[in-house]
Amino acid sequence: MNTSERMIAILSYFATADRESSLTEISKTLGLNKSSVYRILSSLKHLDWVSQDSETQKYALGNSIREFCMSISSEFEIRKDSRRYLEEIRDATGETAMLTLRIGFERMFVEQIPSVHELKHSVETGKRLPLWAGAPGKVILAYMDKEEIAAVMDNVKKSGISVMASGQPVNVGEIQAELADIRSKGFYLTVGERVVGITTLAAPIFDYRHRVIGSICVSAPLSRLTPDVAIQHSPLVIMAAREISQQLGDYSMLSASAESVQQA
Repeated sequence: MNTSERMIAILSYFATADRESSLTEISKTLGLNKSSVYRILSSLKHLDWVSQDSETQKYALGNSIREFCMSISSEFEIRKDSRRYLEEIRDATGETAMLTLRIGFERMFVEQIPSVHELKHSVETGKRLPLWAGAPGKVILAYMDKEEIAAVMDNVKKSGISVMASGQPVNVGEIQAELADIRSKGFYLTVGERVVGITTLAAPIFDYRHRVIGSICVSAPLSRLTPDVAIQHSPLVIMAAREISQQLGDYSMLSASAESVQQA
């Protein structure tokens, strides 16, 4: 058994253990040399994947690995919980509905319900894109911390990209103004910004801490989804995003009236 396999064995042990365990208990249960187990535990402890009680010297799973597991579980739950909303958007509009999640300073498409039309917009699941290009990314970026937004703006400058697919110049000042507009409206509409001829309208999704974690959108060729038509669908997309957020434990939007959504 190599080091990686021993590490996995130790983490698997903690996943099924119902209490803290000593070095001797772990070593004996797994049939591994104590010195080898100690070295791996020390590495895992440094990463906060394992914690050690200062009095008993016993080990348990650390906060970082717990948060990692919760993140994986949360993504699965979001995809599962959002599917019916994506279907509702697709059924009501006839167009592709998509779920995007934030991955650091990028975004990734994780789920979509395709349009009923032959000519449609679709994106490869798992594709990662910058936050500053396209409605699904910008509605995420708009609600991030100021320091994070500043870091993304620095990335825009360093990217060397000067023009959007639409031909619109890439301007940090204009992006900042767009983010302010998103925060005032709760949604964003783009036409051909990332893909020529495609209209997309998106709204943000928040977790139980009211931290933005993703977005939901409707997207289609401009020939069918004109800006006026897209705006008509905005209450549907906004409400879907809010209800998904509430299912994740974010109740900060409950006070928003139905009237405010209709005015979006």
